[in-house]
Amino acid sequence: NNFVHGKCEKQSSSSKRSSEQSTDIYAAVKKYQLMDRAVMSRERGPLIMRENERWTHIVVDLVPTKSAI
Repeated sequence: NNFVHGKCEKQSSSSKRSSEQSTDIYAAVKKYQLMDRAVMSRERGPLIMRENERWTHIVVDLVPTKSAI
């Protein structure tokens, strides 16, 4: 599968070898890294709390933290 912004595209008629697919996946993983540990906020509670809502995307510009990482 080819990845574009986290969404799968339709497979083309010419399939790739597994080594090429692995390279594509590795490139996507490097581009969209996730944190491996929590970043503690300076506030005691969550920044946002909502009940009965399900968010598919969240964007964060700047969040004050206890210490720079």
